[in-house]
Amino acid sequence: MRRPTIRPHQRPASDSLRCRNEEIVHSGPKGPGQCNIWSYAAVGIEDIVKVQSIVDVQNEYQMKMGYAIARDIDSKLAADVAGFTQTVGTLGTALADVDVIRSNQYLDDADAPADDRFFIMSPAEKANKIGLDRWSNALYVGNPKPAVTGSLGDMYGMNLFVTTNLVKPAGGQANNFAFQREALALIVQRSPKMHLFYDIDFFTWKLASEVIYGHQMMRPTFGVWAKGIG
Repeated sequence: MRRPTIRPHQRPASDSLRCRNEEIVHSGPKGPGQCNIWSYAAVGIEDIVKVQSIVDVQNEYQMKMGYAIARDIDSKLAADVAGFTQTVGTLGTALADVDVIRSNQYLDDADAPADDRFFIMSPAEKANKIGLDRWSNALYVGNPKPAVTGSLGDMYGMNLFVTTNLVKPAGGQANNFAFQREALALIVQRSPKMHLFYDIDFFTWKLASEVIYGHQMMRPTFGVWAKGIG
């Protein structure tokens, strides 16, 4: 019997998976940090799939649904980057080392705290930086195997993270960014909650995971839009 492969955006042909966002309409006054986004991921698993599969399909989907919701939240936060006060780099051109240094300078100029600073980049930017001696030589970064493991750690006091979940205005472009954590606010009113019920009309188990949250730009000067490659 073949073991099914379940990925975040792939599923067996007999199943249905969807992820949807909705805006909740508030009748009261609006204020900062409003939790007005309701997001959920849902899947239907037919009885025959649960019986014939050699893996726990329900458990696999539950994990992937959590991933889908987290990715949706990240997408919302990534879109806020365009509201940052400062910018460096050019879309479609890899960020130079001096651009990263300038990003950190902009945070210093804004009196952003020195701790909890981050630099978020695309895989293409990571590949470009690993090729730079200053980013990969153990004499600079203290990592004995940076060019082997691909782990960048931190640079110029900023924690480095790589993600594919960035806004990409066009092919080969990406909105990378540097920020201090006070730049953005994320408020989760309802943590991801799982619902399970059986649909007798279709002999199908239906699962849904929902989350209610809000996000807002708090300190635009505490962030830098780093235009680069993606």
